[in-house]
Amino acid sequence: MTCLIVHPQNNVRDFLVYSSIVRYICQTYDPSIEIHYIVLDKFSQYCEYLYGDGLNIHYVYLDDLTDNNLLRLLMGDHKNTKDRQFYGYFDKYRFDTFKGMFQSHAGSLSLENSDFNPYEMYKIEPSVHTRYFAFTRNMRVETNKWKNSLERFKFKFNAISSIRGFQIPKAYITETTLNVYLDSMFTETNFFESMVIIMNASKIYLRHNDVYTLFVYLLQESGTFSDEKSKSIHLLHKGEDQVPFEIPAKWKSSSV
Repeated sequence: MTCLIVHPQNNVRDFLVYSSIVRYICQTYDPSIEIHYIVLDKFSQYCEYLYGDGLNIHYVYLDDLTDNNLLRLLMGDHKNTKDRQFYGYFDKYRFDTFKGMFQSHAGSLSLENSDFNPYEMYKIEPSVHTRYFAFTRNMRVETNKWKNSLERFKFKFNAISSIRGFQIPKAYITETTLNVYLDSMFTETNFFESMVIIMNASKIYLRHNDVYTLFVYLLQESGTFSDEKSKSIHLLHKGEDQVPFEIPAKWKSSSV
């Protein structure tokens, strides 16, 4: 028997949201069931970081996720696959009670629409998101690509997530500290290499809804950080902003 998985893949946030669901399926299904996971070719490197710990999974790489490409797969190699764990736009191809859930709840049948909560929509226990998140560091890349750069920092540096239109309070910035802006250093193609900056930063400043905030939060909840590292994280948000998760007790939080 085979299970086929596909989810929205518009950006790195989608992988941070769905990787826990993929891992949950892999770790809770009967081992006799083969798990096949459809991934866009351009995001194939993400699998090394999110599933690189020996997870029993077979990758199906496609150059796009258009209906034509999926139907070719569903009428070909996977014509007999009835367990389709398809999410978002793709749930119209499911056979279970969640078929068509996306269109009826999200109101927009668009391949680019991933602005919804799949844990709520597909009745998946919310704790799965943190309990099943895992991350594998690529120490070869970190050492070869970033070691010399980090050694050039002769003093402490802060890692700051996207702050467009959002000023870091002067009280948190000192003359002896270099501020490294993650969104200026990393793109979708090398997003997970930011781990080396996050782990070496003296302090980490995050916005309430930034993709780096979600990444750091999942790392925190999966037990990646030491107590000292956890205490170096500072979440900044405006009074009216809604933080999309319960702020970890060891983090500092300020409304500015």
